[in-house]
Amino acid sequence: MSEPASLSPSLASRAPSASIHTSPLLPHAQDTQTLHRFALLTTWFPSGVPPGTRILELGCGQGDTTAALAHFVGPTGHITALDPAPLDYGAPMTLGEAQSLLSKGVYGDRITWVRAEVIDWLDALGEEAELFDAVVLAHSIWYMAGRGVLGQIFEALRGKTRRVCVAEWALRASLPAQLPHVFAALARGALEAQRVGSEENIQSPLAPVVIKGLAEASGWRVGRESVITPVEGMQDGKWEVGTVRAEVFAGDAERDVSDGRVREVVLSLRTAMMGALGAMGDEEIRSMDVWVADFV
Repeated sequence: MSEPASLSPSLASRAPSASIHTSPLLPHAQDTQTLHRFALLTTWFPSGVPPGTRILELGCGQGDTTAALAHFVGPTGHITALDPAPLDYGAPMTLGEAQSLLSKGVYGDRITWVRAEVIDWLDALGEEAELFDAVVLAHSIWYMAGRGVLGQIFEALRGKTRRVCVAEWALRASLPAQLPHVFAALARGALEAQRVGSEENIQSPLAPVVIKGLAEASGWRVGRESVITPVEGMQDGKWEVGTVRAEVFAGDAERDVSDGRVREVVLSLRTAMMGALGAMGDEEIRSMDVWVADFV
């Protein structure tokens, strides 16, 4: 695995053309999200995306990665973007609002939106379906209900695609300012493991070694893997730290975690996050490193 690499500033000029929206509340957040997605794509496809490429994206959400993919595949390519979440989920724009905006934009005819459970939809394709050139899971694995779900997805993808491209938080900090995000993610994951019916962003913070093991157990082989440091300005770390720092998090832990020892682990992870914050201001918090890999 290579050492962390910062995202290339040369991508910045290309980000606005594939941004899904500009929020008056977060005027620069979308550009950094798009820039990050461009960095993922150039890592997966260092020689570019061939014309006519067909990509299936699993866990597309509001379409941050979808827009970048549609930009890269060009007018002859196509993206099938699937997510099981209801269209009224998400903020500052819901899935429905963001997807509708993209459909009306310059890339609208390159995208097909699908709302369905992943395994059910893949199984319904049948053995005669044309292979996708690639399947992308970009920051969608941690939303899943556990390693069992991801293992089933890797199994279901056999015979459906030539390669699987994965990007997920690495649980790794190459900079001190990233440590609070790491602890926040672990604290959130520990709490959500004790709750039923939660819609939090982090359900199962699976480490890269676990994801790789599940893929290999289903017959996939790692092609390339690397770790990148997200561009400064990525808001994810700040958002997650904010939700764990809030007093409501401690209250949820006290109420929802019945096992006293597990509760102390959850609260201790929150304490560790607060310690990592120290005197750091909110503007200094950085999102943790990202693991980027492809499987063939």
